[in-house]
Amino acid sequence: MTAEILKVRDLSILLPEGADRTYAVSAANLELKKGETLCLVGESGSGKSVLSQAIMGMLPPQLTVESGDIRFEGDLLPPQRSKLYQKLRSRKIAMIFQDAAASLDPIRRVGHQLEEILLVHGVERASERRDRTMALLRSVRLPDPERIYRSYPHQISGGQAQRVVIAEALALGPDVLIADEPTTALDVTTQAKVLQLIVELCSANHTAVLFVTHDIGVVSEIADTVAVMCDGVIVEVGSRNEVLETPTHSYTRKLLAAVPKPENISNAHSQNSPILRVKNLSRTYAIKTGLFTSRPLTAVQNVSFSLHRGETLGIVGESGSGKSTLARCVLRLEDPDIGTISFNDEDITTVTGAALRSVRSDLQVVLQDPFSALNPRQTVGNAIAEGPLIHGASREEAAGKVSDLLKKVGLPEQAAKRFPHEFSGGQRQRICIARALAVQPKVLIADEAVSALDVSIQTQILDLFRELQAAMGFAMIFITHDLVVAASICDNVLVMRNGNMVEYGTANAIFTRPKETYSQELIAAIPGGIPRNPPTDTNATELR
Repeated sequence: MTAEILKVRDLSILLPEGADRTYAVSAANLELKKGETLCLVGESGSGKSVLSQAIMGMLPPQLTVESGDIRFEGDLLPPQRSKLYQKLRSRKIAMIFQDAAASLDPIRRVGHQLEEILLVHGVERASERRDRTMALLRSVRLPDPERIYRSYPHQISGGQAQRVVIAEALALGPDVLIADEPTTALDVTTQAKVLQLIVELCSANHTAVLFVTHDIGVVSEIADTVAVMCDGVIVEVGSRNEVLETPTHSYTRKLLAAVPKPENISNAHSQNSPILRVKNLSRTYAIKTGLFTSRPLTAVQNVSFSLHRGETLGIVGESGSGKSTLARCVLRLEDPDIGTISFNDEDITTVTGAALRSVRSDLQVVLQDPFSALNPRQTVGNAIAEGPLIHGASREEAAGKVSDLLKKVGLPEQAAKRFPHEFSGGQRQRICIARALAVQPKVLIADEAVSALDVSIQTQILDLFRELQAAMGFAMIFITHDLVVAASICDNVLVMRNGNMVEYGTANAIFTRPKETYSQELIAAIPGGIPRNPPTDTNATELR
């Protein structure tokens, strides 16, 4: 048997008075062995991050340990927030946090932040700190380590920032690495590279990994053991195959059932007429390089597509591929440099004033972050009614639409009188959908609308989109970097890279027989693959 390195025994952590439950973590038992990767799985609020913080001695003051203990190599860990943890953190136990950008000091160069860890832990010679820092940057396979060393966090990409955070965590060769949702916000290809990097580095150093995630695909890729948490309780623990293939707890089965499984990926061409046509669209920005100098950055180049009534078009690609810029041009929030946008066979590329306001009532958007999309000082009812009122509806008509739409998105009528902070993330996204549909748009653009949601809530929102689309008949542009989601909801797919249109076709053609190398790479990078056995259709044809 592999030696046990970390043990959590009967740990209970109290929540403050007035919380929605008594315990953040309740009677938790967990064992981590040397060299093992244990995935801790559950939805937001299940207690995963609180348990991780307790192991690191970083519990917030308002949370208190009521009972139980945590042992490292057989010895009790110090009390929470004790200075004794300074000898353990980085050297024995290290942590990768979810938001890499927030983990880095924005006003200090990357190299200096890495060197500080070495200095605090006794590496006094500046030349040695620099040499070890450069070696760390190379070990996490960052391009041009010299440039990264000199860069500030805002000058590197999200994937590069995550690699820097991994280098920080592994700088002193810890025995245990806690990774708290380190790939949630990353593109599928970057995610695959970061996962592979963590696995390889930890394997080389025989580091045990506690990997906190809600992504079942990631679990299927890297886990040796899986522990499932629900409402602060660890409800199931077992090997990867046991938990994923023969789960015993109802909550685990619910999580697995919620994973999008596109059993029959769409292969049908819409017989309806196009409602939106984009032809040869390009958008270039001027990026300042100095006080009087700039350089061009082409965000979208020569993109063309058609969107038919009742159809869902998926636009997929990595960050920086031009997806959101393309959406802003379609919404006429930005003016394209070249190309045309036709809505209902009318050119809307250059319309302004009242004509533009009329078009915008037919083109609506649901944004990625429901928390920042809603005014915290405005009731939900007023937020939904605002659109109809702007476009000429009476207050009685607007109130009727609010009541009807809340019912359609699965919220009670009383929700209209409440404020956004009184709702969960999934409920807020439902409110954003209701607000977008309040003006009865012909086209709805969902820009990463489910990427920040737990898998079960994500499934609810996807089902809601399908139901509302079937009932109301709007066409949808679904922007995402989650290819499993795209495969489950989209009729047609447009693949973008560096502002260019790489491939465009039916979802079945793209996901089962991609022609372009980049499309093949994206699909190969999906953690766990696409969870389905799609029917093969040899008669599928590409869209033109």
